[in-house]
Amino acid sequence: MSTQYAMPPYFSWIVDKVLAVSAIPFHHSHLNYLKLNKIETIVSFDDQRKVPIHTNPFMKVIRFSSNNLSINDCSNFVYLMESAKKRGEGVLIHCEKGEERAAVLALCFLIKLWQCRPDFAIDYYRCIRPSSLEKTEFEELIFQYYNQVKDSFSNLSHKDLKWSSDTEFLGKDLEMFIDQPIPDSYQERIQY
Repeated sequence: MSTQYAMPPYFSWIVDKVLAVSAIPFHHSHLNYLKLNKIETIVSFDDQRKVPIHTNPFMKVIRFSSNNLSINDCSNFVYLMESAKKRGEGVLIHCEKGEERAAVLALCFLIKLWQCRPDFAIDYYRCIRPSSLEKTEFEELIFQYYNQVKDSFSNLSHKDLKWSSDTEFLGKDLEMFIDQPIPDSYQERIQY
């Protein structure tokens, strides 16, 4: 078996060829795999174990504080994602297993990309990574981010949406996004 390319542990595409989540890519073969998949930037929360970028000096590593995430961090990450997407580059977020802090940033990007409510983004994310986002404070941060950006969303009806590779997996039936009640478990977190 060749070790030239190996998928990092717990690797998942959240948005194909745009955003992926994993545990720390600790081996040079992981970086080769990322490069092969056009992932140019790694967003890291792990200060203890360094990503071995010396084996791939063209890879960018952006470090976030491993202690606390803030709304500002979420906004900065979404801006980074939008810039990388325009350049046609992928981004990998990693924390210990890609389940909590990485999930928060990925979900904020999904909310902004799809202009959707947090409950839909969370449900989608948990379909891909079922054991993710189990801490209430991280879920609360996602709702705070949504409340900050929701006024910037276009008021599009489902007939006006433009289909792209980012949304086509949803299917053409967007009734699930239009005029659906917000589940009670999320209701009190959304400010009107």
